[in-house]
Amino acid sequence: MANQLIVGSSTVYTVENVDNYIYYVKSQAVATKTGATEFRVIANGNGNVKVGVFADDANYPGARLGYNNSSQAVVLGENVLSVSSHNIVNGSWYWLAINCDQTVIKRETSGGTSYYAAADYATFAFANPAPAGLTSGNHLFSISVWADPDVGGSIIPQAYYYMN
Repeated sequence: MANQLIVGSSTVYTVENVDNYIYYVKSQAVATKTGATEFRVIANGNGNVKVGVFADDANYPGARLGYNNSSQAVVLGENVLSVSSHNIVNGSWYWLAINCDQTVIKRETSGGTSYYAAADYATFAFANPAPAGLTSGNHLFSISVWADPDVGGSIIPQAYYYMN
């Protein structure tokens, strides 16, 4: 079976993100994967990102699961990035996190559940657990975890779009 979206969103949004901020965006898994390592973003230009996956802790980003504190370059369109190996369970809630050095990822400012804070990209590293005191928001981002789901895991079909 081919890799497919298991948590997050592949919808392309229209509002530019703010660079040098960390965003945590809540999303429910649609499949189970032991050892997921692929993180995808849809970029509207060239820049660099740091990405991570966090557990849900009573509707707040909790324990750090998969992450990459190294700068990863992105270009216009879909980008396949890497994070450390982590487990995703169908139906569970997760927080997908992103910090950008440029305004390269589009977002929506309503319709989602998010937390964010100013975070200098050059010195930023993902904490474990996520820090307290984040500002709540309603953001949605074009960020997701992809994998070949474990056998027996149910899949909720997802559409994948890229619009320029």
